[in-house]
Amino acid sequence: SDVCSSDLTKTIMIRTGDSRIATIVLRGATPHLLDELERAIDDAVNLVRCVTTRDQRFLPGGGAAEIQVAHKLAEWGRTVSGLEQYAAIKFAECFEVVPRILAKNAGLSHTKVVTALYAAHAKGQSTYGVNLADEVQGSDKVVAPHDAAAAGVLDHYDTKRWAIQLAVEAAMT
Repeated sequence: SDVCSSDLTKTIMIRTGDSRIATIVLRGATPHLLDELERAIDDAVNLVRCVTTRDQRFLPGGGAAEIQVAHKLAEWGRTVSGLEQYAAIKFAECFEVVPRILAKNAGLSHTKVVTALYAAHAKGQSTYGVNLADEVQGSDKVVAPHDAAAAGVLDHYDTKRWAIQLAVEAAMT
């Protein structure tokens, strides 16, 4: 067995050569913290299971995939006429929610961040997403977008596919 410890935690790992079962014991100050830890571990385990058994494709994260979808849908929407054009453009705007929330949660100007992402994607930089790694310069609360794929900020393809599919189904009912 291996014992790893820090000032706050002590972890005991018992390893056997042929076991495929693991137990994780969580300890936290509040039930809410424990619920959040459990959810985070469950998400990570499910992602690993999905990647190793099903689909191994990833998309650039940080809102890059969503802005690219919004950009392409808006381009297509401008070629349609009538009420369909309005619906297509509004549907494209719905995909802005992920980069907008990322920017707001980071204390950035969501309008400026989304505008900068659209400008980057219009130049063909389709893997550029919200840059949360760099510090804000000046009072305008905007950070230049960065290449999320090159920075290793990735989202699982299957997760995005299901999210979009379920959102569309919910909107159509």
